[in-house]
Amino acid sequence: MTLVWRLYERPWLLFTCLLSISLAAKQRSWLGPNNMISGTSPSARAMASFARANDELYLFGGFDAADRNDMYKFDASTLTWTTLTNVVGGRIPDARDSYGIGGYKGKLFLFGGYFGPGGNNDLWVLDIASLTWNDITFTVRGRPPPPLHGHGFALCNNLFFSFGGYDN
Repeated sequence: MTLVWRLYERPWLLFTCLLSISLAAKQRSWLGPNNMISGTSPSARAMASFARANDELYLFGGFDAADRNDMYKFDASTLTWTTLTNVVGGRIPDARDSYGIGGYKGKLFLFGGYFGPGGNNDLWVLDIASLTWNDITFTVRGRPPPPLHGHGFALCNNLFFSFGGYDN
């Protein structure tokens, strides 16, 4: 657990614990603790999200006294963290928290988030096979949404949906 301040009157408590719940029908239970997990885990942080791609979980950025743009992979079958920060290529998205992220066909899509003075409306794709980021903001047709952070973001079929959020 880490204690941090962020322009608010009271400190936040950030946690490094990774929790899961078994959804087996007859016995639902929370699984843990962290001592069963190996590898290099991310720092304690808030406002970060997981996305699933190729049966692995990916974590980008978040907030741990500063916004981050580091990246980690979690293999749920071996309970192992792997840092990808030094192997990811391309132009890496700016540090941020409160973004939307989702996986689809071997790619991760990252939208918006908070950094610096407020939200943004950029759209990024990470190719999992090559571990290369690309900013695709200007390749998407139509009127872009306003800069957002704290929005809901989900994949359904081949569509991503974003709902709500703050606009700076």
